[in-house]
Amino acid sequence: MNTQKLLMAFMVPLAFAACSEIDDMVPNAPSDEQKGLSSSGEDVVASSSSSLEGNSDAVYTGVKVYVTDPGQYITIAELNPETLENLYDVFYGSRYLDDGTGDKTHVVEGLSLKSPYVKVGYGRDCRPYNIVDLRESDAVAVNEKTYFESIRALHLMKSGKSFSDAKKQAGREFLEAFGANGALCDKDETTCMKNKDYSDYIRFVANFADYSTEDTLVARFEKCGNLTCDEEAMKKRYMTEISDLVWDSNVEGSSDDERSYLGDFYAKLIGEGSCTAENEGKSYEMLRSVRAYLPVVMSCHSGKWKIAYKEMEHTMGTMTDERNGKTYKTVTYDLNGTTQTWLAEQLAYALDGLQVPCEEDSALCGSYFIENALNVDSSLVYPSADSCMKLKFSECTWCSEDATPENFKDECRDRSDRYISLKSVAVVESVMKEKGVYQGICPDGWHIPTFDELNKLLNYLLEFYKPMISESAKKEIDEDEKRSWVYELLNTTALGDPIGFGLDRYSPGFFAIEGSLPLPVFNFGYSSGEYAQISAFVRCVKD
Repeated sequence: MNTQKLLMAFMVPLAFAACSEIDDMVPNAPSDEQKGLSSSGEDVVASSSSSLEGNSDAVYTGVKVYVTDPGQYITIAELNPETLENLYDVFYGSRYLDDGTGDKTHVVEGLSLKSPYVKVGYGRDCRPYNIVDLRESDAVAVNEKTYFESIRALHLMKSGKSFSDAKKQAGREFLEAFGANGALCDKDETTCMKNKDYSDYIRFVANFADYSTEDTLVARFEKCGNLTCDEEAMKKRYMTEISDLVWDSNVEGSSDDERSYLGDFYAKLIGEGSCTAENEGKSYEMLRSVRAYLPVVMSCHSGKWKIAYKEMEHTMGTMTDERNGKTYKTVTYDLNGTTQTWLAEQLAYALDGLQVPCEEDSALCGSYFIENALNVDSSLVYPSADSCMKLKFSECTWCSEDATPENFKDECRDRSDRYISLKSVAVVESVMKEKGVYQGICPDGWHIPTFDELNKLLNYLLEFYKPMISESAKKEIDEDEKRSWVYELLNTTALGDPIGFGLDRYSPGFFAIEGSLPLPVFNFGYSSGEYAQISAFVRCVKD
């Protein structure tokens, strides 16, 4: 062992509390005085080797510990070889080795162990941990799987199984319990941790255990070798938690692999099994809660259970802007007999001065100033500060007798406030009265959407998707708030683009006309600069 590569060593306290079980199955023992070393690092994978000495009176002097977080301290407890109860906690600390191959591990040397059985775990509470027989190997993996299977193995030994057989059975049961397709890895645990699919699976289990209640999962697995003990209530609970976790992961971001493992787990709970050729094309709507309020569907495709938002029927197409030859994606909806066709991406008809300069506001880069979106002279959009003050003063029904237009000077100090104060734009008002739609910067045959058109789409989404809203919330929120519940469906997210609208969740919104006033919608403050209220993107609707 090349000790010149050991990093960041320092002494830790000599006395510490012993590891404890969640169910006191393995009693605590007095701690021994030891010293340790500490370090930090990345996820680790493992190799296996043996340095055991002697025979029946062997002294086991070295242990390599492979963990998913090498920044954690390691606790090693020597176990009674007959009962597997704690004898002593013999080590607390870590020494971090990089052998130059990319494999990184904790290395514990200088131990004096009479028993071949040890419990190796993270930190002072020793969770997760692994109970191992050092006669098989001195390389020990510690992760969520070894924790579950060690507790299950101790339970199985009560019925007369050997430790080795009990561990093997518990390992098979663990993979099956969490819906693993196949063995994932048929090598020893330290080698399996090098496998990306396997390490992703273990990470998925750890995430679900954190999201759910780990003690509940472990207690049932210990007793039954599965997570539900065939209780329907527990199956439903886990199914709901999976849906909630899918929703939270969609918000925060998650990998396709994690969602696939969640799908495998969900399929296991409903008794469907792996996504095989026989299951190809099968689809199930997952359970929902108020937390995961939109319907998510699990479908079998090409050997994997895919999880995505339920899709609403829509037709994708294209249109070409004759002004510059640019082709856009379009999406068409049949909303209870009324057809709407939208651009499925932001308008990008670029001319000098029409759009917000990228160097001035990166969040709104490429969006249109109000006057340019409307295709009118800016003097019609932004009244002077004096006219703004006079207008506000003339509309003030609560002003005192000594009030003057100057009282509104602060509100009218910039052009965005002056625009809002105008209440309507004469040219928009006259066109809307004549035609009912306003073309603005859109190509011929297309127009800037109205709030009525947008709300018709959102109302249909509410009808089709039926989001889970509590009865108390239904009574308290107005129609606009209800529509906000289905805004997510307009976005492209980790769960797909279920209606083909293609909006970027992290982009500012687009203009819609309310009455005769064009306003940015779905603009949630991604820009706080001077352009935030006077510019937005344009999504055109077909006439």
